[in-house]
Amino acid sequence: MSTEARIEFGLSSDMMTKLMANGTLPNMTDPLDKRIKWVKRHDVEKLVARSEKVQRGFPATSTERRDSRQRQPNRRSPARAPLPLPPSPLPTHREDTGAGQLKPSDRAVLDFLSRLCAATGTDCTPPVGYRTISGRSGISPRQAQICCDRLVGARRIERVGHDSGHPDRAQRGTVYRVLIAVLLSS
Repeated sequence: MSTEARIEFGLSSDMMTKLMANGTLPNMTDPLDKRIKWVKRHDVEKLVARSEKVQRGFPATSTERRDSRQRQPNRRSPARAPLPLPPSPLPTHREDTGAGQLKPSDRAVLDFLSRLCAATGTDCTPPVGYRTISGRSGISPRQAQICCDRLVGARRIERVGHDSGHPDRAQRGTVYRVLIAVLLSS
């Protein structure tokens, strides 16, 4: 049956349906049950042998699966290149001491937001979401949210505006103002 062949050779049901519909994979309908399609093992093996996608195999580890997902473009919004960011205007050594000490993840988020402000030439970022912050800071989206809340509480950044309903997905997000003067004076 085509279902058994699909499972055995690691093909998706959509792929199997397309291959049978366009005639690439010869099949015949079961005379007793019209829902069942029969394919010859030899035909499936021959197709798999010449298919580059199947020869590459499927990612074995969770890291490889995650990496292969990251290479695919986002289907919900048009692909756009990330802004080239200038070097961080923040001091590289730790000037924070005591209760004002920043965690490494907070520091990474603050560094990304300050570079984003420097790239736009203003003291405010363009609308940016937690996914973007997390991707560019090397942390999870939930950790990006926590870090932003901590930075707002520590008066390192402030939220200027938020738009979650803009028709253009690229314009959705929160606008932050980075208070660099506070950073450099502490």
